[in-house]
Amino acid sequence: MRLFGKLALGVLLALSACSSGSDSGGGGTSVTPTPTPTPTATATPTPTPAGFTRGTQTTVVPTQTVGTSGATITVPASAGALAGVRITIPAGALSANRTVSVASDSGTLAVQDGTAGSAMHLNFDGGEALFDQPVSITIPYTGSAIPVPYYVDAAGALHLAQISGIDRTNHTVTFDTFHASLFTWINALANINDAYATAFTPQDDGFQIVNTGSSYNRGGECFGMTSFAQWYFKNVKGAEGKFFPRFMDTVGTNNPARNGQQIIATRAFTAIAQQWNSYYSAIVGAQLRLSDSEQYTVIRSALKNTQRPVIIYLAQSNGSAAHSVLAYGYDRGDLSTYDVNFPGTVHHIVYDAVLGSWKPYTSAANANAAGTTFDRIAYNGDGSITTEPYRNILADAKLSFNNSANATVAVTSHTSGQSLTSRIVTLTGKVTSSQVLVRKIRVMVGSTPYTANVASDGTFSAVITITAGTNYLSFVTYGRDSANNEIVAPNNTVNNFTLIGSFPESVILTTLTWDTNDTDIDTYVIDPTGDYSAYYHKTTADGGFLDYDVTTGYGPEHWLLTTANTVRWGQPYKVRLHYYSDHGHGPSNYTVGIQVYDGVRAQTSYFRGNLGVSVPSNDQPGGTGADWANIATITPVQPTAALPAGQSIVQRGVNGQLNIRVAVPLAPQRVKR
Repeated sequence: MRLFGKLALGVLLALSACSSGSDSGGGGTSVTPTPTPTPTATATPTPTPAGFTRGTQTTVVPTQTVGTSGATITVPASAGALAGVRITIPAGALSANRTVSVASDSGTLAVQDGTAGSAMHLNFDGGEALFDQPVSITIPYTGSAIPVPYYVDAAGALHLAQISGIDRTNHTVTFDTFHASLFTWINALANINDAYATAFTPQDDGFQIVNTGSSYNRGGECFGMTSFAQWYFKNVKGAEGKFFPRFMDTVGTNNPARNGQQIIATRAFTAIAQQWNSYYSAIVGAQLRLSDSEQYTVIRSALKNTQRPVIIYLAQSNGSAAHSVLAYGYDRGDLSTYDVNFPGTVHHIVYDAVLGSWKPYTSAANANAAGTTFDRIAYNGDGSITTEPYRNILADAKLSFNNSANATVAVTSHTSGQSLTSRIVTLTGKVTSSQVLVRKIRVMVGSTPYTANVASDGTFSAVITITAGTNYLSFVTYGRDSANNEIVAPNNTVNNFTLIGSFPESVILTTLTWDTNDTDIDTYVIDPTGDYSAYYHKTTADGGFLDYDVTTGYGPEHWLLTTANTVRWGQPYKVRLHYYSDHGHGPSNYTVGIQVYDGVRAQTSYFRGNLGVSVPSNDQPGGTGADWANIATITPVQPTAALPAGQSIVQRGVNGQLNIRVAVPLAPQRVKR
């Protein structure tokens, strides 16, 4: 299921690359334009947008269980107005079994244009749910009106949904959703003879910068800019005022310089384009099968009923370019639009009712440029299916992105130079993202890595191990680009963050990490007496100690023997790994760091490999098989002024039978906590 809270219905025709208003691409030059007059459509907005007042729900499809393989649910003929509605849940939409039911709602749909359709509530586990794949809802219709679908939020406001197909022979319209909620539709008729304008204007509500792209998205960031401008207009403007003049101060000292609006554009585009890459191929062909007349009818109806701009997808028949603009008014077939290549100005997309088709639209860097001409014009949905809520981006913008075009890392649990008496440290802090949303952080203690996920609010918690004396910490932050590939997101964390370890020196310290999230690899150490440490028997009689059994992450797990414990000098300690469970995620690469001694005598060796098979039941210390890895045999030598010449401290490999002299608990007692 998705991680970033509730996502509104508007399944998108996002743009993996945009037609940019500049060929420079990488710099993101800001331009302060001269605002132009208000839209062509001069009709004043209607006082109240369309809305839905909820009523009584009546179950029309009883509760049933749907699993990960999906299902198709059809509302029976006895269900009245919802008869024949079909819900298609594809394989992979649900990550576990869920109970599903369908109900009608007797509430009232007040419309400003067209006629009210029915209302349907899709319930999962008695409420709402998010899907990992889009779920399709097919509505039968009669006559020539097109049912324009909407998601109804808790306040009764309507959010335009994405029509993914129309079957004129069988008279059905299909739309897609990423969540279970209340849906309704308005039956819209073609009308070429009226005019209407929302309160949106490019000179108040659009970006002040030109769409020149960034070093992350050199092809342009049009879809992030149009969707963010739409979101800000409908959710923020009433409380905080116009977007156009805001966030124009230079952020930090990066070269090239970036201002707040440029960073917002990059972050918004990246968040929404990640959804585009997984959804576009399945939806765009079907959506563009709507005729030009049907597209104009949907856009016109949505503008008047929601009183919010509608995102317009522009394409070329040969598929070589795509672009995104906002339509915010219409006048007898003439759409007033905000084109992010032309800040603060009005542009027009024209539907020719006589020909029944759109006239080609050209977007260029400037009046003297040839520009790109688009002959395919369609609407996008609500614009809010993103991997990061835009409210998070706005919150960071209000903080001036910590005055950096790169991420910043703040440690909140400790201060640099702090002295600690515990070797195992839980380090917490907050990452403030900038152009790229940071999702993962790697804390480097010297050359030893510790990885943790970063929450949607920027907070993180990483369990690290420090050594006696001074430990130098650094941080590597990771995000995803618009193609959803993991990338390093540079950060401006202050160097030389230190923690001082004030505790007995280690003799042996092993650190296990791995690179596949939500998997479980276990550390085993067998000491010279045959005693052992494992997740079900963590401490040996000599004091060797396994700290954590990490079952769902990247580690780390540590095993420690110190000078305060009983040390079997000159005798072997054997380190092994067991792949307990991959939780369905497959192989994982491991790294084991083995440090002998602390301070100036410290020696560290690293062992890396892969475990591809997991067997939970094969977890005895002497287990064998592909789910096991023999890492090293460690023979500690009692410290002297100088170690004996040629003394081998770490010997690779565990050979022969393990000598385990401590009884292994029965299987029911070897339980994960």
